[in-house]
Amino acid sequence: MNQLSRTGIIAWFAGNSVASNLLLISIILLGLLSIDNLRKEAFPPGPSIQSLSLLLTTAVMPARPKKALR
Repeated sequence: MNQLSRTGIIAWFAGNSVASNLLLISIILLGLLSIDNLRKEAFPPGPSIQSLSLLLTTAVMPARPKKALR
């Protein structure tokens, strides 16, 4: 490949290692500085568990065998 075919942002960063390292460090620092501003999800404080019990009683009429096989 000749030198003219190597153009683009990746080629530029490959040729300028100081710029790529500064970009990497700035991305890491911005991430560390913004970690406190992230939304956090957690369980609500205190006991919030509710229990529900239900007792259901039904009457079942037995079917005759001929009706049950249909």
